[in-house]
Amino acid sequence: MQREVLVAVSRDGSAWYGLRFVSWFFRNKKSFRVALMCIARDPAAGREGLRFSHEREELERQSRVVREESQKALEDACAYLMRAGFPARNVKSTVRISEFGTVQDLVGAAERGLYDALVLGRRGLGRLEALMRDSVSAALLAEEVTFPIWLCRTPAPDRSNVLVCVDGSASSIAAADHVGFMVADEPDHAVTLFTVQDDPDAAHAALEQGRAALEANGVAPERIVHRVVRGGNVVEAVLAEADAGPYAAVAVGRAGLAGRGRGAFLGSVGVKLMRTLERSALWVVY
Repeated sequence: MQREVLVAVSRDGSAWYGLRFVSWFFRNKKSFRVALMCIARDPAAGREGLRFSHEREELERQSRVVREESQKALEDACAYLMRAGFPARNVKSTVRISEFGTVQDLVGAAERGLYDALVLGRRGLGRLEALMRDSVSAALLAEEVTFPIWLCRTPAPDRSNVLVCVDGSASSIAAADHVGFMVADEPDHAVTLFTVQDDPDAAHAALEQGRAALEANGVAPERIVHRVVRGGNVVEAVLAEADAGPYAAVAVGRAGLAGRGRGAFLGSVGVKLMRTLERSALWVVY
């Protein structure tokens, strides 16, 4: 099936971390589509009714500059993807004037476009953290986000494969399902199902549920690996395994292992991974 992600692009180079991750992680580029979006803030927004013509002219000039720079960032991003091997027909780009704030606008665009994931680089990640510190924004995102978000802090093209954290919860099974869909046509990437459990029966059940979700998406059994850690600190165990792999991506569910509090945008485990996972992309599945 055709896969398509929405990648946030900006004039800030760190926003390209997500773009770079997508360009080298996915090898089967003919069946993968990338939608690029640059959210631009209009300097004239909220400044209506200025008394002096020179002030209006300056704001109009600033607005033109923002649009031109945003368009240039998208053109550079398109060129980068095509150099990486994506067919031109599989890449589209859009400049959107911000209405509510960068992350909220991206979330709305991803929801309307039915993309398989929203990809954020370091700058978008920082804004996401800022939103999470605001309880109203975090609650809004918790209600509205129904698609995976990929957080890409530092590109690591020498890494491959995906670590999927499972614990038997519905959201961890959803994470395995998402990973299976995204990598079924990427045979170069293996998938490790990872669980932190004291109970052997619970660990076995979680791993088998994850395996079933992967295989249902067409991931061959020989590409699936199981790893169990008996107890201990969950975050430390995930970080250690992510570096030992080393894995290109770590996938977690929104609840369960990804966050001890259901209904939260990200629970304590997910927040700590978001802030400390450096060399692997973090895929948060809702």
